[in-house]
Amino acid sequence: MKIALINGSPRANGSVSGLILQSLRERFPDHQEQRDDGACCTCSTCGSDTSGACGTCINTYHFSKPQINQQDLAELAACDTLVFAFPLYVDGIPSHLLSCLSQMEGYLKPLASKEMRVYAIVNCGFYEGRQNQHALDMMQNWCAKTGLTWGHGLGIGGGGSQAAIPETHPLKKGFSAAMNNMANYISNGRAADHAFIDPAIPRILYKIGGAMGWRQQIKVNGLKVRDLSLRK
Repeated sequence: MKIALINGSPRANGSVSGLILQSLRERFPDHQEQRDDGACCTCSTCGSDTSGACGTCINTYHFSKPQINQQDLAELAACDTLVFAFPLYVDGIPSHLLSCLSQMEGYLKPLASKEMRVYAIVNCGFYEGRQNQHALDMMQNWCAKTGLTWGHGLGIGGGGSQAAIPETHPLKKGFSAAMNNMANYISNGRAADHAFIDPAIPRILYKIGGAMGWRQQIKVNGLKVRDLSLRK
């Protein structure tokens, strides 16, 4: 099985989507990494350099621009599974990623006879994970239009806070369970309805934490807390 993990965040480094994909990747301990020439290299478990020795080859892509190069398109077309992770923008898909999806549609549609499953993980700053439903529906519709098979969608509320919590922390229990389910669906080629998770803290505490974060950010940018109330 060849799996492509696609980070759809416009942020070059330190994105929540990247942290989520890293967490998902760690749930495939016997995977192989892909070399620049597209072949699998040393397996993380058995040490073999034979392509496909342990059955799962994973490569990560970062779509931070509205264009995909031809080499990446060819590699993606050779995959069995595509896993997208991206932030919610205006209740939908970020515009640069939408352009990439349009490009992928034109490339993959003629290859619709190849069975390829698609999974998506959308995170947002809203408390409710269900805020991501429209974006997941858009991804599912894109699959239908492109001739691909939809697998499963996961909507994560309070994405930044959940991704930053250590994996073994009790507050991450819901996140960890959802990611375990996602990895299981991918490994077995299964489909499931959308799932949504909220932060494992009361909403009021989440709001207080968010307000503290805004105050820290405004100080970092050389302004004062009272400037948050300025109106032009």
